Amino acid sequence: MSLKKLKLNRWVSLALLVLFIISLYVVNDKAVVPFILDVANSTLYLKETADDDPLGEIRNARTDAAQLHCENQLRKDQGAAAVPSATDPAYKAWSIGDFTYVIKGSLDLPGESGEGAHFRYACKIHWNAKDMNDADNWSVFGMDVNNG
Repeated sequence: MSLKKLKLNRWVSLALLVLFIISLYVVNDKAVVPFILDVANSTLYLKETADDDPLGEIRNARTDAAQLHCENQLRKDQGAAAVPSATDPAYKAWSIGDFTYVIKGSLDLPGESGEGAHFRYACKIHWNAKDMNDADNWSVFGMDVNNG
């Protein structure tokens, strides 16, 4: 191959590369991004529920029941017996939609040596919209516990 042909091929390759990059940008800008935005704005990912709680911090009978079930889960994890009523009147609860709540509270449990242990916890819990007092109708998704 001659040197002139090789230089010409380099320019053609460079021009094709630039053309390819520009065409990728145009296809992305005119087809891919609008399609993704249409899907994101559609009702494809929306779930209709009967949850009437507003999103955010909330306190009602459901969050009281959620707190009880979170505390009983913590008691179970620590080897203590469950109780029929919650003990922390200063808990905080947030509704995050679809009958799912985040509960933050504290709990005092007797330790192995008879001394009390103070636990602070955060619990993500979901209610299946049946009887609130039945523990089988609640699902604890996660529990973060701080002993101290």
